[in-house]
Amino acid sequence: MTDALAKMARLAKSLNPEVVIEVNPHGINGGNRAWEAGLDHSRFLKYTQVFWTEERNPPDFLPDGRLISTIRTYKLGRRYNNFVFSYLPDAAAIAESLAFNHTLGFAGNDPLTADMKTHIAF
Repeated sequence: MTDALAKMARLAKSLNPEVVIEVNPHGINGGNRAWEAGLDHSRFLKYTQVFWTEERNPPDFLPDGRLISTIRTYKLGRRYNNFVFSYLPDAAAIAESLAFNHTLGFAGNDPLTADMKTHIAF
C-alpha cells in the first residue's frame, strides 16, 4: 500500500508541486490497521498532507473517569505534518480539533451548524 501511495504522490507532485495528497486510512481507534488493512501510519503518512479518520470518539468522560477523544489521532497527524479531517458533531469536538489538530479540518456540509459558524468566526 505504501509503495503504491508513494508512486502516486510522486507523480501528482511532479505534475503540480502544490497539489495536496489526502487519504483515508482512519486514525488510532483501537484496531490494528497494519494487520486489518495493510496500513502502517508511520510509513503511509510521509507521503500525505491530509488524512481522514472516521472514528466516532467525540470528547467525553466515561462514568469511571476515562477520557474518550480523538486526541491521539490528531497527535499522529501533527507528528507527520498532516491535518486530520474528522467528523465534528458538537462544540466540544470542534474545540478539540482546534486545540489538537490546529485547524477545523472538515467543517461539515451546507448548511453549517451554528456551533461551526461560531468556531469559524473565532
